[in-house]
Amino acid sequence: DAAKLVGAIECGPNQDDWEAVDVGMVRLLDRLQSQADGTAASDFISTGLRSLDDRLDGGMRPGELIVIGARPSMGKSALGLTIAANVATQNRTVGFFSMEMPRDQVVARLVSLTSHIHLSKLKRADRLSDFDWTALSNSSEILRRMPIRISDASGLTITQLRARARALRRRNPDLALLVV
Repeated sequence: DAAKLVGAIECGPNQDDWEAVDVGMVRLLDRLQSQADGTAASDFISTGLRSLDDRLDGGMRPGELIVIGARPSMGKSALGLTIAANVATQNRTVGFFSMEMPRDQVVARLVSLTSHIHLSKLKRADRLSDFDWTALSNSSEILRRMPIRISDASGLTITQLRARARALRRRNPDLALLVV
């Protein structure tokens, strides 16, 4: 009988996590009260982009999934890298999964972003001016201190992505953001 089979299934560690709404309500009211008193720690991570933070009611929050979608070549990767760099400048570890461009290209884009040197100039050293070399040197010092971890493994399944994210979290307990 199907009812007996369903009843015989053992609950795993995360399958019996039901909570009464009144417990969640008390937690919410406590959090709101401490925020109103000014005693609560910030519960969001700024993207570094004020207009985006405003749309996100202050920024990104732990456990949230934010999806950015657009047609090809509309700047999704650039936006993701900008947010990653801004979060990393807050001394928070960021994991960046780049499944469509090699790791070196991601680094070149980060250098372009932090040095304000156009990416096309970074492709050919003969185009770099003395000012660019100075900016490049300053950018490399900034990036060396940024806790950004990059993976360029392509063709990952969601299960593989999850396993890699968990491994990164084990090595970096302060992991604050994953960009895929």
